[in-house]
Amino acid sequence: MTTNQHKKSGETVFYEFFLTHVTSIYDFEKQTGISRADGCRYKSKYEKLGLLQVVQLGICPISRERNVQFVTTDKRKFLKPIQLPINFSQPQL
Repeated sequence: MTTNQHKKSGETVFYEFFLTHVTSIYDFEKQTGISRADGCRYKSKYEKLGLLQVVQLGICPISRERNVQFVTTDKRKFLKPIQLPINFSQPQL
């Protein structure tokens, strides 16, 4: 086996990175060297599979842009859906 076969795929690095970090895709790029374009593709794929969630909006630690999505693949950090109760009883007349 060559050393390239021992290297993790970009998708694996992405998934594992966001298990331990809640941050932006831009920060992911800076820390791993994997392009934002690839990070965005992985983000879309994992969101559709329910394995990644945007858990907050904030200021990017790299670009200082506002309203940047912070994501995680750690399901313990996923936001719980808010379900409002529905009253099915008939109104009192």
